Amino acid sequence: MKTPEQINNEIEAIKASFKDDKGKIPYRNKGVITATNKQIRLLLQCKSYLETNPREAFVESELARIERTITIYDSRFEQWQKNTPKALFEGKDPRKFYESINEYSALKNQIKTLKYLLDK
Repeated sequence: MKTPEQINNEIEAIKASFKDDKGKIPYRNKGVITATNKQIRLLLQCKSYLETNPREAFVESELARIERTITIYDSRFEQWQKNTPKALFEGKDPRKFYESINEYSALKNQIKTLKYLLDK
């Protein structure tokens, strides 16, 4: 499992990769800066989580729980599609609509973060 020190090192490496020989940030591309700031915020959040000293078994059980949740949602999609009025998702992809109401993107981000913390 990752440690807060490892995450600090990754943050410092990201920051160092942006500076030139004079210690200034040469990049002016707003998209690159925004993406990097987002990555650093995620790493800081991971570091804060690790500082609460979660047990590795707990992190693994959370990962398994979230993966089970996605599996359950997937298995219920066909039934949901049959029982849901078509007008609710007319003109939209039913699968994407179903995933949005069940917050798949948040669940997948949690899986990605937990796997990162577990070094998987």
